Order: sequence, then structure tokens, then C-alpha cells
Amino acid sequence: MECVVVLLLGSVLVGGLVLFVIEAGVRRTRSMAARDDQEISELHRRYGDGRW
Repeated sequence: MECVVVLLLGSVLVGGLVLFVIEAGVRRTRSMAARDDQEISELHRRYGDGRW
């Protein structure tokens, strides 16, 4: 019986860790995309709609 409880707690901890890592990766990807949008906006402001 104790073995089942230990396995259950272990799986919950591992699942939480996996979700945390996925969330951190998604957050970093979003911030990189926002930075790219900011740079593109700056280029549009500086050079207009022409080629840059």
C-alpha cells in the first residue's frame, strides 16, 4: 500500500515538473516573438514600407 502512495506522489511531482518546463519554454518563445515584432516595428518606423 505504501508503495502505491509513493508511486502516486512521484508521478504527481514529475508531472508538475514537466508542466513547469513546458510553461517556461512557451514563455521564452513568446518573449522572443515579441522582441522580433518590436524590431520589425522599429524598421518600419525608420525606413517605411520599403525593403530593409
